[in-house]
Amino acid sequence: MTPAQHLKTAQKMLEGYNSKKATSKFSPLKIDIIRKHLSAIKQNDAEYKDVPKYLKIVNDLEVKLKKEGIKKRQTAAKIISKKLFDRGIICLATLSGQDDTTVTFHISGYDIDSAYHLSKDSNFTSTLYREGFKKAIIRDGSQLLCCYRRFSTEIKSSRW
Repeated sequence: MTPAQHLKTAQKMLEGYNSKKATSKFSPLKIDIIRKHLSAIKQNDAEYKDVPKYLKIVNDLEVKLKKEGIKKRQTAAKIISKKLFDRGIICLATLSGQDDTTVTFHISGYDIDSAYHLSKDSNFTSTLYREGFKKAIIRDGSQLLCCYRRFSTEIKSSRW
């Protein structure tokens, strides 16, 4: 692609961006693609004069997406805890890790078999994945019952 084509593609992908509105049309993948198109334009190209302006927009979008993602995961953790409570499971969900992408469910009186069945519940795991969690941990007090990363389940217990 020529520098002009790279710039036109980046501009087209940024169409409709409004700094005061939600960023729902943009994903981290889309932002990466825009950034690659802009980085393909070299300083000695005529189109380079527009690159800093678009890079600022991309950087602003990244910051907004990160903040929205954190808030979305915090809300999701509360909703999941409430849904578990409605099923008779009393738990406390805490978030940790970079950008709150790890959720730990502290479930009193839970055993490893129950944790395994919960981890195999497709509604539970798909919700975690959709909300942007990268790791989920189920604990009973201090004992680790279940830990899954990127939603391939790995069961750990001192009993096995």
